Amino acid sequence: MGINSDNAWRHYYSIRMPHHHLSLAYARILFRHLRLTEQNGDKFFCGTSLDYAALMALDAEVPFEVQSRLFSNALAISQEPELGLSVGRSLHLPSHGPLGVAAFSSPTLATALDCLARYSAMRAQFVDLTLTKDASQIVISMHETLDLGDIRCFLHESVISAIYAAVVFFAGGAIRGHIEFAYAPTGYADAYARYFEVPYQFGCPHTRLCLDASLMQLPSPVADPVLHAQAIAQCENEMRALGEAASVRERVAMLISRNPGRLWSGEEMARELNMSARTLLRKLKAEGTSFQSVRDDIVMGLAKTYLLDKSMTVELTGHLLGFSDVASFRRSFKRVVGQTPADFIAGMRRG
Repeated sequence: MGINSDNAWRHYYSIRMPHHHLSLAYARILFRHLRLTEQNGDKFFCGTSLDYAALMALDAEVPFEVQSRLFSNALAISQEPELGLSVGRSLHLPSHGPLGVAAFSSPTLATALDCLARYSAMRAQFVDLTLTKDASQIVISMHETLDLGDIRCFLHESVISAIYAAVVFFAGGAIRGHIEFAYAPTGYADAYARYFEVPYQFGCPHTRLCLDASLMQLPSPVADPVLHAQAIAQCENEMRALGEAASVRERVAMLISRNPGRLWSGEEMARELNMSARTLLRKLKAEGTSFQSVRDDIVMGLAKTYLLDKSMTVELTGHLLGFSDVASFRRSFKRVVGQTPADFIAGMRRG
């Protein structure tokens, strides 16, 4: 049975676990990746106290055991053993909230990888990511912090393929390096060649992405020093806990960026911040902004980042950002950005 009381859900799941928790945002992304809906998604929640409303309610950290069951259910539903590879490769950097924004707005790939390693605990504490460098290569390694059980391969695949996708985003194409996996070849080992254009091997001491050192100074195609500084500040705030953000605007921005794919209303945001909608608007006005302005800045910033990826369509971008249809996304984009998504893409590609 799902949780019927929003207050009960918030009380139980909004408690930040000291160790071994995952952001529920990834479960939502996986739910959408499988093209599940409220009407056909019951099997996704089997064995947990969650339901569709709880999954979509807010971004919280839930115990690893809950996420583990969701991921196991997803594997059973998809009947695709390489699901971790496909969902990880489809995770665009903004999917990781402020952590992803800090990475894609970084000046170089080296800075982006450093952000991913330094702040990875914000999104998941089932592994530690470490970054090491020498004259020939830079290595980002996974170290398990608990027994991952039956979803060990799924989690290793999804994390490494997501980082690999970020590197390819910076490089704009092929990269030099190799991947090591800390487990024996899977029964679908041949499928790995569809997701990685670099050599890979199994049975290694740790799962690692090893990159040629010459890649480290690759510039981000969307480097933005101001946005980067703001995202780093958000990451630091999140590491100290959401409630310690310095301003109402920062708290609103943090919740929106932590929840890619959800279009918040002012009333929903006010409830989440434990204040009335009128109080929220008044506080934001005192800080020189408005709820719509903050939401537009973040959502359309993510939209522009998605549209820079040649594999993304306008329709898919609108879907990932939570718009009910592509027409409403196009209207919102033109209102905020001043041009249609198609014109934006054409202009960026000419540039």
